[in-house]
Amino acid sequence: MVDQKEFTQYFQKVTDEDISRLESVLEDNPKDLDVLDWLAFAMYSSGRYDRAVELYHRCIEIDPDSPSFHYFLGNCHYKLEDNETATAEWNRVMELDSDGKFRSRAREKLKLVV
Repeated sequence: MVDQKEFTQYFQKVTDEDISRLESVLEDNPKDLDVLDWLAFAMYSSGRYDRAVELYHRCIEIDPDSPSFHYFLGNCHYKLEDNETATAEWNRVMELDSDGKFRSRAREKLKLVV
């Protein structure tokens, strides 16, 4: 069982131990969207963008209409200097999140790639 309280607090600084623990939980629960999201964000936060991309794709397979997943996937691609894919993901956020916080964040990010 995942300790929801512990893992829902996004890390100020992600340690290798944190990531190992999350990966272990994911092995036991490979389709657990919460765990996938937490691990993807931990990878993103620690600068492990290639792994975060892989995990965000897995999240999107489960929930393709999540603005959050597309937003952070776009951010990862931007960090990896793949502006074309980042732009596509942020535009997808604009379609999915008509008036939410991710729409305004994506709009700001799109200004970076103009």
